[in-house]
Amino acid sequence: MFTVASGLPSNNVTAVLYSSSGMLWLGTDRGVCSVSSGVFTASTTEDGLPAAAITALAEGSAGTLYAGTERGIAQRIDGKSWEPVNDTHEFARRRVLDIARDTDGSLWFVKENALSHYRTDRTWEMFHKDLLQANTKVGFLSLYLLSIAVDRAGTKWIGTTAG
Repeated sequence: MFTVASGLPSNNVTAVLYSSSGMLWLGTDRGVCSVSSGVFTASTTEDGLPAAAITALAEGSAGTLYAGTERGIAQRIDGKSWEPVNDTHEFARRRVLDIARDTDGSLWFVKENALSHYRTDRTWEMFHKDLLQANTKVGFLSLYLLSIAVDRAGTKWIGTTAG
């Protein structure tokens, strides 16, 4: 059992990720913490996170760690610091609800009123509320997205407020 007494920034653990390198990452409402061989290393807004509250964690195809926060996306750089990811969209600093890695290594971010796709060529594809409303190809059950998963065949499974 891990708590603040162990080294967590908070007992409110909101996201958990076991990385391909064997590192356990814990997101809390006060930052991110890595756990390796019983050693806890915490990161906060002072280390570059756009917000203290972590909502989701994911690993990119190159082992890069991504954190969803209450104020956008951050990626771990230089093994210590975090850097906000600018997805060049008006919803860039919105709350991230979920992150999933696609079969091609690209990443999908579910955010308030938007779905962002970070392609492997480092470009963004955006689906936001107005586009979801007007685009019949999208076909979501609701304009309010909550979660995402990608299966082995590359099918995207989107959780919404309507199913």
